[in-house]
Amino acid sequence: MDYVKYSRAVIVLEEKDREFADKPGTEMKGYLRVETGNNRGAIRCVIQNIKYYPRSEYTYQLILFGKRKEKTIHRILGTIPVSRYGAGEVYLRFHPQDVDGEGNDYGCYTTAIVAAVSAKNRKEPLHPVLVGQTGHEAAGAAALSLEPERGLPQEAGRKIRRTYNQYYADHIKHVCEYFWDMRRDDLHADPFDRDDDDAADELTEAKWIRIDDPTAMFLVSPGGRYFAERCGYFLLGKREEIYYVAVPGRNCSEDQPDGGESGFQRWKAGYWIAAIDGENGEIFSMVDR
Repeated sequence: MDYVKYSRAVIVLEEKDREFADKPGTEMKGYLRVETGNNRGAIRCVIQNIKYYPRSEYTYQLILFGKRKEKTIHRILGTIPVSRYGAGEVYLRFHPQDVDGEGNDYGCYTTAIVAAVSAKNRKEPLHPVLVGQTGHEAAGAAALSLEPERGLPQEAGRKIRRTYNQYYADHIKHVCEYFWDMRRDDLHADPFDRDDDDAADELTEAKWIRIDDPTAMFLVSPGGRYFAERCGYFLLGKREEIYYVAVPGRNCSEDQPDGGESGFQRWKAGYWIAAIDGENGEIFSMVDR
C-alpha cells in the first residue's frame, strides 16, 4: 500500500462483551481515527461506557489482527487509560510499512480489538470488549491464549516481545496535565519575557508556572533532577498542545542535563528546556538539524 500520500479512515468499534460495560443498560461504543502519510501512521482511539477498575484489576489494550500467507499476525499498539466515568482515549503512533517490526504493513491487518487484560491472573484469556474492521481484505483472526510467563497474547506458543515505552509516555502526558490543571496564580512565571529586539518564539509565547518541589520532577532525567534540586525548582510551560520543562543551568556542556540525551536540547535565558507532545507524551527535539 502507498503510505506516502495522506490518508484518513474512521473505524467504528462495536461492543463484544457487555460484562465490561460501565452502565450495563447502555451500549459500549468507540472508534479509531487512523491517519497515514509520509510513511508515518497515527491512531486515535476513543471508547465510551467502559468499566473503570480503580485498582487496575483489568487494563485495556488496543490490538490489531490479520493474516499474512495463512499466518495469523497481531500487534499490541498500546494501553487505553479509562477514567472513572467510563471514558477512554489514547493517541498512538506506528510505522505503517512495518507495524510489528517483522515486515507486516498496516494493510495486512483486518481487525482492531479493544481487549480487557487481567492484571491478577496471567493465565486468564483476553476479553474482546470492542471490535472493528479496518476495511482491508477480510482474513479473520485466530483465538488467543495468554502466555503464562508474561501475560501477553500469543499464537501457537510463540513468545512475543513487548515494550513498555508507551506507558511512560502516557504517564508524562498525564502528569503534565495534572500540574497544569492544578496551577495557581501565585505560581505564574515569566522566564522568557520578550525584549523589543527579541523576536517571539514558542517559548516566549508559552505560559509558565514555577514548581518549587524538585522531587516532583517527572522526567527520567538524572541531570534534570540534579539541577532542579540544586536550584530548588523547575518550570513547566505550555503553548497550544506542547508542554515544556525547564531547569536552570548555564549555556555549557557541564550544565546540559544528561548531555541532551533525555530531551534537554535547547537553552534560553538561563534554562535548559525539553519539549513534550501533549497529544501522546513523547519528548522531542526543538533543535533544527
